[in-house]
Amino acid sequence: MLALLVGSVGCAGQPEGVLPPPGPATGEAGSVLQMLADWDDIEAAVDLAVSRSQCGYLEWHSDKPGGGSPVPDPANPDRRRWYTLLTIRDAQVLLDIRRDSSHPPSRDAPEPITIRCRVGPEGDSAYERVILDHLSARLAELRGDRAVPIPDPWGVNR
Repeated sequence: MLALLVGSVGCAGQPEGVLPPPGPATGEAGSVLQMLADWDDIEAAVDLAVSRSQCGYLEWHSDKPGGGSPVPDPANPDRRRWYTLLTIRDAQVLLDIRRDSSHPPSRDAPEPITIRCRVGPEGDSAYERVILDHLSARLAELRGDRAVPIPDPWGVNR
């Protein structure tokens, strides 16, 4: 079963930076999000989403030769990063993030990315939505050439 997430849905149409839903992905369980984001913010957004969704890292991969590095390399940009995470209930999470291959990599502008998330072998749409919501919210906050403090979820540091 494939659940399509497009951020907050409302009467006003698509939220800024969220692309129209992708076409159906055949044979892939999980949830999918397409949005405009800065590729160099992926690591920071994933770190926060992993923490906020109560997961931990098992593996990290890149499509660069040798598995890549979390440090961006403008001369040799990667187009895909994927992670294996573990939830607090010992379910594995596959998080796959890809740049649009038809769009040239950019350091100066947001670009289309596709994020797929699958929890467990059969998928768990509610948990997938939590992970994708945290990830997309942080990517939206970081969009553009700026740094943004991590929001305090308890409101202590306001």
